[in-house]
Amino acid sequence: EVLTSKEGKHLQEKMEVLRRGAVGQVFRDFVQTDENGDTVRLADFKGKYLLIYYWEGHGKEENLDVLRLYNCYKQMGFTVLGVFMGEDKAVWKDVISYYGLPWKQVSDLEGMHGRLAREYGIVRMPNNFLLDPKGVIIGRSMSMEALEKKLCELSH
Repeated sequence: EVLTSKEGKHLQEKMEVLRRGAVGQVFRDFVQTDENGDTVRLADFKGKYLLIYYWEGHGKEENLDVLRLYNCYKQMGFTVLGVFMGEDKAVWKDVISYYGLPWKQVSDLEGMHGRLAREYGIVRMPNNFLLDPKGVIIGRSMSMEALEKKLCELSH
């Protein structure tokens, strides 16, 4: 009876989101457009260690930490997919240009209300998922220090 109530259904949805984004789960493929309107699929990154990095306009400086890690570990097959969580395309493009971010960037320009946030329960910024070359989540919501430690371990 509890599970069929409004609250029970809401709780079940939240549990499914948590399960979906747990370490050990395969990150679901998605298709989204980049800042130039081109199509990007998560499947395009198979075979690489991938950091899915959720960020927003006022978190610009964190992109510098990600850029440093990208430059340090790209030779081991590490790359980044930026997911902009803002709603202003001009801000999004300005940050990419200003910092010279070389990796693919996507957004639904719906911020925290968009599918890219809801699918995995993203409620704070910045946030991230680290995927192995098969698309399995091997880290979630990692600090830059924890991410660097993990990348160092993986490179040896």
